[in-house]
Amino acid sequence: MIICLAILPFTLPYVDLATEVVILSLLTVSFNLLFGYSGLLSFAQAALFSVGSYTMGNLIIHLDIHILLGILAGGIMAALIALPIGIISIQRIGLYFAFLTFAFNEMIYYIIYEWVSMSGGDEGLRGIYRPNLDLGIFSIDLSTQLRFYFFSCVIFVICFYIISRIINSPFGKVLKCIGENADRAEAIGYRVKSFKLMVFIISGFFTGVAGALHTMFVKFADVEHCMWLFSGDIVLMTLLGGIKSLFGPMFGAALFVVLSDYLSTLWDRWLFIFGFIFLGCVLFFRGGIQGILDTLFKKIGSKKRQSLMDEKQEGGRLGKGGQK
Repeated sequence: MIICLAILPFTLPYVDLATEVVILSLLTVSFNLLFGYSGLLSFAQAALFSVGSYTMGNLIIHLDIHILLGILAGGIMAALIALPIGIISIQRIGLYFAFLTFAFNEMIYYIIYEWVSMSGGDEGLRGIYRPNLDLGIFSIDLSTQLRFYFFSCVIFVICFYIISRIINSPFGKVLKCIGENADRAEAIGYRVKSFKLMVFIISGFFTGVAGALHTMFVKFADVEHCMWLFSGDIVLMTLLGGIKSLFGPMFGAALFVVLSDYLSTLWDRWLFIFGFIFLGCVLFFRGGIQGILDTLFKKIGSKKRQSLMDEKQEGGRLGKGGQK
């Protein structure tokens, strides 16, 4: 993964495209922790992303905060907002949970839109600048796009490592159990609602980090990222890449960003094409890109094992013929 991230900005048409891939990869990986492993389909991710975004923007403008503290504050604020949303939403399951998160997303959208002094309203929050990364002994200028890309990569790798540790921990195994059969998990003694609330808050934190990072990337906070349509994009990217996989959402985010950039130059109604891609994944490739890759690797592995077995059998027959 490190090698892929290192060469990504040199393989895409421009560096900004690679930076967007990295930030949206963090967003989809954090959402997959909630949806893919815990089975919670949330439409409040756009709101939590925007909370992190506006937190970062206002702290930069008014307090000239350190960029790392601003990103951390964006994640913490999103986690705090996720707490009451989660407490209420986890009281219901399935579509009712999804609709509750959708309702909260619309509420937060309305608050951000009307709170003009904080968000800038329809025009967005302007005047955001990208500070240097002050490390005490020396300072790194993040004004160039390539430097900010690698800074984003470092944040992404740290968050990805933490998320992977969560998934592979006993806590993560309980989440998988809940995602597969919540009733059974509760029957064997797990407090399912408590685990759901915790993973909702954790996912909200990393979603807020992605939002804060995105604000530093574009130097702008836009209320459109709080719309439920953006939550739909997050779901689409995750499904395209493949749920219940660490790397799948990253593939989905990369495909979504690259195809969006390319198709938007060819046709104004490029989302129509994405609709067909989404339908194809749901109907024929439910495992997404990761599922396709896993199938290919399994076929290649089975062919290699079969060829090795054939060679051993051939060698055994030749050995017996020599003894005779």
